Amino acid sequence: MKKFLFSILLLSVTNLISAQEIKVKLMEYLPNDLAARTHPRPDVNGVNCALIRVIVPAVKDMKFDGWVVGDCTYQPGEYQVYVPEGAKKIKFRHENYEPGEIVFNMPIQSQCVYKVVLDIPNLSKIYVTQSSAMLAEGSRLYELRKYKEARQSYEGALAAKDVVTDLIPTIKSNIAQCDTCIAYEQYVLGAFSKIRSMKTNPDASQKELVDYASSAIEYLQVLNRYNEDEFYSSKITMLEEFIGDLPLEVRFTITRWVNNASGFFEAGRIPNVEIWQFNGDTPPVQNNYANDKKFQTMVGKSNEFTQITVTNAEGIADIQFNRKSLPTGIFFRPVGYEDKIKIQYMDMKNLLSESQGQYNKRRFRLKMFAAY
Repeated sequence: MKKFLFSILLLSVTNLISAQEIKVKLMEYLPNDLAARTHPRPDVNGVNCALIRVIVPAVKDMKFDGWVVGDCTYQPGEYQVYVPEGAKKIKFRHENYEPGEIVFNMPIQSQCVYKVVLDIPNLSKIYVTQSSAMLAEGSRLYELRKYKEARQSYEGALAAKDVVTDLIPTIKSNIAQCDTCIAYEQYVLGAFSKIRSMKTNPDASQKELVDYASSAIEYLQVLNRYNEDEFYSSKITMLEEFIGDLPLEVRFTITRWVNNASGFFEAGRIPNVEIWQFNGDTPPVQNNYANDKKFQTMVGKSNEFTQITVTNAEGIADIQFNRKSLPTGIFFRPVGYEDKIKIQYMDMKNLLSESQGQYNKRRFRLKMFAAY
């Protein structure tokens, strides 16, 4: 979820006119913010509340009541207010401003998060201290994803002579958050660098390529939770499409594997081997395909099996898989060999990890034992 790091401006107010009206500037639903789920608060009926993030730059000690459940949490620039599902409005008050209401213009649902930005008049009359100015600059840089520079500003705010003691934990938390974002950006860059190198590496495993792309997505999701931004979400979408559209062509070469007094050796290719995909959750028990009759019985009782091709006279079969719906595993069924060559099953993940070739076209050589 996005952390609103708007800094509190430490105030010395002169000639601030009372009875000024605070207005609602923006109200929106935050579908990607999970704070109401990760930090739930039940109402009197045991139903988890919604969370309202009230963004109020430069105004501390604001009070909320009405449809409010429990105490409100404050961090620089933001009040976190829990309300029950179906709440219509909440009230706010502050000694320097006229009391007001936030009337919700959308249905308030359980475990959802909403943002309300308040427009504060006369902020131009506020005197800003050195510490608060650097804190504000750190928040601005953070919003721009300049985490190293933001960290330096927060360090300056912490070291300033006029820093307020109560704000020290918040400033340290902001610094730690910058450190996290810096680290995860490095993780993302590392994953992208690995993906680029694998595209030109003929020995690259396609499974490894997908693993690195998936890792990059996870790292970007962490960054997007800390600092929600289209910059991250667009890259997540791009990587998800990259994985989904990644070509997955596999060439199967099936050879006969025999044994005599000199040991095991290959004895030519095996044509007419049916290749079946299995889409179930749990691989079948080996006894269920111990011979061809049992295999046919097993396949006839379930719609989880689909024949996709058969090896040609050279014992070769080329298959184009859809990465978005890969099978659980593959069966290799020799036809016309009177059970002298056993049916084999291979998990799809193992098959991809053991195959060779370029990342967009894999080659897999299967040795099937022949009892003659």
